[in-house]
Amino acid sequence: MNNEDYTKLYNTLLNGINKYDCSDNGQLIAQMSKAGAFEYFFSNLSLGEVRLSKEINRALLNLKEDGMIRATVTPIKLGQYIFTFDGLTTKGHNYLAVANTPKAWRNLKKALDEAEVPLTPSSAGKFIGKLFS
Repeated sequence: MNNEDYTKLYNTLLNGINKYDCSDNGQLIAQMSKAGAFEYFFSNLSLGEVRLSKEINRALLNLKEDGMIRATVTPIKLGQYIFTFDGLTTKGHNYLAVANTPKAWRNLKKALDEAEVPLTPSSAGKFIGKLFS
């Protein structure tokens, strides 16, 4: 999965946590699957369920580590976790405000490109953090 696709997954999950009032990742994934939120990853990237599950776990861990969500993480077995959500942080809401506004997101991508910084959730989050500080 390249940076652009990973950023799309990261943004998709953050939007899902914001949209659905789910207490844990099992509920979140079920709601988002029912809504077709993962179709792009199955269709365009040909990811199977096991690979997508691993990528979702990685993205959720990064959302927590990046300070975008309030969550408790409980390891259950190698590479598998239960995430108990308590919503988005202010940083997460600010990130979505930019990520969900096409013109603002294009401007962010352009600014990162001009600074020769690859678009990743981390680089986008840092840049957005500077805008809102």
